[in-house]
Amino acid sequence: MKKNLFILSLLLLSGCVKAKYGVEITPAGKTNLNYNIAFNYMVINMADAAGQKNPLEEIDEEAIREGFKVEKYKDGDLLGIKAFKEDADLNTTPAFKKFLTGDTPLVIQKNIFYTDYNLDTSIDLTEFFPDISDEFGIQNVLMSQMNLEFTVTVPQKAEQENSSYLENNGNTYVWLVKFGKITKVMIKGRIYNFLNIGIASVLLILSIIGILIFSRRKKND
Repeated sequence: MKKNLFILSLLLLSGCVKAKYGVEITPAGKTNLNYNIAFNYMVINMADAAGQKNPLEEIDEEAIREGFKVEKYKDGDLLGIKAFKEDADLNTTPAFKKFLTGDTPLVIQKNIFYTDYNLDTSIDLTEFFPDISDEFGIQNVLMSQMNLEFTVTVPQKAEQENSSYLENNGNTYVWLVKFGKITKVMIKGRIYNFLNIGIASVLLILSIIGILIFSRRKKND
């Protein structure tokens, strides 16, 4: 098992496989999940030659079973799938839950004016480690260079986070996940619902104006 995992890791290093998992927390406090996985066509050909099932087909079937919308794509020598699921529960979705630690990694608390979120977990890829027969440490060197990406996108700047870097004008936080290691992922913040705040403000102003008009009329009477 672990040897097979290490072979997969080597494929990742050589550019044969690319993976990116993403979480999006919307202004309404809903969670959308997505992930992209692509294989070099040589990997698929090798699987066919060995009489094994196309790895993309397995991932595609698993994504559909979990309620994801799946789209196949081609990018140069890479063949892959893009999986997307709206209003999903990160804490119970197997595609994400299988490598996140903790029973409830993501906690979201909502009210009419804002949403508080707190993602506090670790990505555990310690199953990916070099064979004990690696006497010269070559596999260790390779492992240290391998990574996949985990992202969290929020509409407003996070209050606390430990990401590797930012993209998408600072709204997407990216973690570079190392194989063979545990990567800590922490991000928390508050998302203000400016629409509801604006509506409440207008209603408050109208109420105050109404009270003043009523009071003036009553005084004149």
